[in-house]
Amino acid sequence: MMYPHFFRLVVWVVVLSSGAAAMGQPGGGDAVAAIQRASNMSEAGKAYLAALDADRKNPQVYQAYISKLLELGQARVAVPAAEQLRKLDNQQDNALAAGVIGYNLASRHKIGEALPHLVRAAKGDPDNSGLIHNIATLSVWVARSDEKAGVPNDGAALVGEVSEQMKSKDGYEQAAAAATAAFDNRANAAKALQDKLPEYQDALNRANSEGSQLEARWGQLQTQWNTCDSNFRQAQQDLQRVISASGYSQLTPEQQLSSRRLYEDRMRQARSEAARVDQERNRVKALNIQRQQRIKKAQRDIEIATKAIEQAGKRDPVLEWKPPAVNGKMIAQTPDAQPPAAEPPAAVPPAGEGEGKAAAVPDGAPDAAVVAQLKRAKLFLANDMRAKAVKLLEEIIDKHPGTDAAKEAEELLNKR
Repeated sequence: MMYPHFFRLVVWVVVLSSGAAAMGQPGGGDAVAAIQRASNMSEAGKAYLAALDADRKNPQVYQAYISKLLELGQARVAVPAAEQLRKLDNQQDNALAAGVIGYNLASRHKIGEALPHLVRAAKGDPDNSGLIHNIATLSVWVARSDEKAGVPNDGAALVGEVSEQMKSKDGYEQAAAAATAAFDNRANAAKALQDKLPEYQDALNRANSEGSQLEARWGQLQTQWNTCDSNFRQAQQDLQRVISASGYSQLTPEQQLSSRRLYEDRMRQARSEAARVDQERNRVKALNIQRQQRIKKAQRDIEIATKAIEQAGKRDPVLEWKPPAVNGKMIAQTPDAQPPAAEPPAAVPPAGEGEGKAAAVPDGAPDAAVVAQLKRAKLFLANDMRAKAVKLLEEIIDKHPGTDAAKEAEELLNKR
């Protein structure tokens, strides 16, 4: 995976500086102070590495480095250090580490996984403005979001407990109002699309009902055409019988014409009626083609609307999450158009076995695409578009056997 340039730069600077740092390692307090004095990522990385060489189990080193990275607007780079800090003895509930991890997970739309970290951070540092903001946002998310992937069983209770303690704090109401407005906007957009579905469904129903009327009319016209054809053939046979009669040749031309005229008139009338029927059949055929086009348009409108509804309610991209405040200040983080799919390798290798290797960050989030596909199939079933729904459901079963989504897909197929 290709990481952003500044991640690679930090790792390169820290590795090159490791030899020089080892020659003159400051003591514990001096090491922390060196990190605090750093004015950029390069200086922070050098001081951090030197401090770890001096005392890898000193939580103050990790806290100083994490705080410095937050000050520099690099909360994402702070995740490996936060994870190492939480592994130290008695640091499992460290508010700073939990806040950094929770912020990064929430920013990557893994809000359910972020929940316990954010709650733990808020309990440890209840006056931190960044954590107050996140708990207010999280309380709205728990109440309003349909996407609860990764949420622990007691997640809502955990959030409810800590949010009650924070409701009176500065910034809570504003953050909750902003999150509520985001959900309201999403709901309004989805409702506007949802309100269109009955209109599209009515158009589809009308076009389908017209099919039986046109089919009946086509049958009538076919019967009329068959009658015209039969009358023409009968008149033709009768004329041939008259012409073949023994006395026909003895008649004068005027008499022959008179004897033929009746049958020829019958033939012309049959042809004329057949032409009229053909014209009406062509008109009915054109109406049926237009009906088929209306059916396709209505189905396409329904499909587009259902996809748009699904997108409108799939995730919470407009929610704002904030890193923990440092020294009472919330520092704006360096913007990044798209957060990485996984955390970058640690700038400093973790202690113990495997030293020098980047710590892997497991991605425990379920496949959001499967959830979205299942929702789309349900919408298709609800709008009489079974063929499209069956295709989606069978694909889920084939590609994700044994999962909850596959089981639900099988149940939907069996019900209908």
